[in-house]
Amino acid sequence: MIVTKQILQPMFVILLSLICTLSVNARVEIGGLCYNLDDTNLTAEVSRGSSDIIENTPGTTMIIIPATIRYNGNTYAVTKIGHAAFYQCGNITNVTIPKSVTKIGACAFFRCYSLQNIIIPNSVTEIDVNAFSECKGLTSITIPNSVTKIGSTAFSECKGLTSITLPDSVTEIDTRAFSGCSNLTSLTILNPNIKIADDAFYDCKNLTSVNIPKNSTIDVSKCFLGIAFNREQVIQKIRSGGRITRKDCNGNHELLM
Repeated sequence: MIVTKQILQPMFVILLSLICTLSVNARVEIGGLCYNLDDTNLTAEVSRGSSDIIENTPGTTMIIIPATIRYNGNTYAVTKIGHAAFYQCGNITNVTIPKSVTKIGACAFFRCYSLQNIIIPNSVTEIDVNAFSECKGLTSITIPNSVTKIGSTAFSECKGLTSITLPDSVTEIDTRAFSGCSNLTSLTILNPNIKIADDAFYDCKNLTSVNIPKNSTIDVSKCFLGIAFNREQVIQKIRSGGRITRKDCNGNHELLM
C-alpha cells in the first residue's frame, strides 16, 4: 500500500496496471505496487514495476508493504523485495517491511536518496548486492540477528550512516559492502568468526572505533583499506580482544596493503 498525497485518475491506474500485467510472467498491480506471483508456493515478490508507479505518483513519500496480497481468489505471502523494486525512488522517506519478507533483493532501494527510516524485520536472512547503495539519507540502520549474508556494495556510499552493529548471526560480509560510508565512525562486530571480504569497509575515512569480540579470527589486512590504522597494532588488538580507537592510527596515511 502506498500512502500518497494524490489520488490517481482512473485512466492512469489502467495504464500503470498494464506496465505490470503485460510484462514477463505472472506480474500484477495491487494497491499501488507490482508483484511477481508464484502460484506453486503462493508467494509474491515486490517487483520493478513498483518504481515506475511511484515515479509517476507525485507526493509519494511513504511505502507500506503488506504481508499478504489476494489475487484471483488466492492469498499470497509477500516474501521478497525483488530486484530494483524501488530503484531510484528519490522521494521515499519511510518504508515499512512486513515480517513475511525473508530477502531484500539486488538494488531494491538503490539510490533512494531521501530514505531516512527503515526497519529490517528479523525474518530477513539476506540483503543482496546494492540493496541500499547510495541511500545517502540513512543515518542509522538496525540489522536483525536473522541476517546471515550481506551482499557486495549492499550499503556502499551511504554517507549518512554514523554507526553500525553487526549481529552474531552475520557470517559473511561481501566485497565493498560498506565502502564509501565516509561518515561512519563506529563499527561493532559480534560474530568472532565472521568472514569479511576485501575492501568491505574501503574508504570509510572516519571510522575510528571498531569493537571486535575476543578471540576473533577476523583478518583486517584488506577489509579496512583506505583507513590509516597501523596494521600491526590493529591485528594485535584483535587477537587480544581489544577495542580499536583513534590512538591506533599510525600518524601517516599509508594504506593497509
